[in-house]
Amino acid sequence: DVAVLRVDAALPVAQFADSSQLKVGQQVVAIGSPLGSQGFGSVTAGVVSALHRTLTGVGGTNGATGENLADVLQTNAPINPGNSGGPLADGSGRVVGMNTAGNSSGNSIGFAIPSQIVRRVAENLIAGRTPGHPFVGISYASVEQALASQAVDGYGVLVRCTVSGSPADKAGIRVGDVIEKIDATDLNNGQTMGGVLQLHNPGDVVRMTLLRGSAITTVTVTLSDRPAQTTACR
Repeated sequence: DVAVLRVDAALPVAQFADSSQLKVGQQVVAIGSPLGSQGFGSVTAGVVSALHRTLTGVGGTNGATGENLADVLQTNAPINPGNSGGPLADGSGRVVGMNTAGNSSGNSIGFAIPSQIVRRVAENLIAGRTPGHPFVGISYASVEQALASQAVDGYGVLVRCTVSGSPADKAGIRVGDVIEKIDATDLNNGQTMGGVLQLHNPGDVVRMTLLRGSAITTVTVTLSDRPAQTTACR
C-alpha cells in the first residue's frame, strides 16, 4: 500500500531516482523502524541482488488472500517487520524503491517496489485520482516457459489466450503471438511484461511489437483498468 501525507511544514524532501536504471550489484540501504523501534530509525546496507522479480501470495497469512507483485527489486539489505513502507535508497541517498517484503526462509533476501511504480501511484493520489491497475486482457507465458513444451521463435512472452472485448482483443492480438517489445522496452534479460505495464495508468496507449509467425507487426493497445472479475480467455 502507498499512502500520501500532507505536512504543513518545511521538511527535507527525499529525491526519487529512476529505478529502471538500477544495476545488479549497485549499493543500496534500507531504512525503517524494525521490531517496533518507535522514534529510532535504522539502516541496513547491501546491494541490488536482482531485478524484475515476481512475488506471489504476499501477505497471504491467517486466512488472508495474498497479492501478486509483478516486478520488484531484490536486495540483500535485511528487511524486517517494520521496514515495510520505508525507502530503499542508492549510494547518493535517492529513493529507488519502497521496502515491501522479506523472505523468512532465507537470509538477507528482501524485496522493494521500484520507485517508478511508487511515483505513479503517489502522483495519482496527489491529483485526487484512484490509482488504477493497467489491464491488457491476455494469459501468457514467458518464451523460456513455453519452450519446455513447444518450439517458439523470438523472445518475450507467448500469448496463450485473450479475453473477449479486452484491450488485447480490440487491438487484434492473437493466440500464438509473441510480444517482444512494449514501446521501446524489450521483454528480455529478465524484463517482465507486468513491470513495464505497471508504469502506466489505465487509458494510456502503448505500442506492442509482435512476432506473428515469421513476421514482425506492431499494434496499438489502449490499456483499461483491471476489472474486479474477468471473463474467461478464449
